[in-house]
Amino acid sequence: MANVDTVKKVRDFVTPFEEFGYEVSNGWIPICEKVEEKIEEYNKSHSDAPIEIFQIKSKFGELRVYLMDATTGDDIHTPEELKPFIEEVEKEARETCEWCGSKEDVHTSSYRGWIRTLCDPCNDELRSR
Repeated sequence: MANVDTVKKVRDFVTPFEEFGYEVSNGWIPICEKVEEKIEEYNKSHSDAPIEIFQIKSKFGELRVYLMDATTGDDIHTPEELKPFIEEVEKEARETCEWCGSKEDVHTSSYRGWIRTLCDPCNDELRSR
């Protein structure tokens, strides 16, 4: 993650990613790390138009990845060559427990206004609180 003070000198804002990092629970962190590695790899071959993660978070029980132009800070659509990868990691997150990373008995459900993707044991733990 970038140093917030340094970033403020380069542009007028700090992204949610720079401020908060991954806005997900522990079970999805390995998936988010894959996204960050893929963006770094993409930028090596696209140094003329580098991109950055603007925000990566859980929303409505799904992984959301928002990108921006690294030079201007403008929002961008996912580059065509990255779309299959982003779709793949979003699918992986839908099949992975947000809390523990399990891939067994995972489903998305709502509880007390929050939609989460959890395995049965983590869902039971949530509902017992």
